[in-house]
Amino acid sequence: MVLNHGRQIGTCRKGAFIILTDIEREAAARFVERRTVADAIRENGNFIPV
Repeated sequence: MVLNHGRQIGTCRKGAFIILTDIEREAAARFVERRTVADAIRENGNFIPV
């Protein structure tokens, strides 16, 4: 979508969506800020503690 249509893509707990408004962009940014790489790895089952 970004390359072909110039649309931004956001993520949330329910999946991905096309960002249409500034409110949606802010919500997507907050979601990304709250999640760390470690959180995503643990949630997907690929986390191996050292």
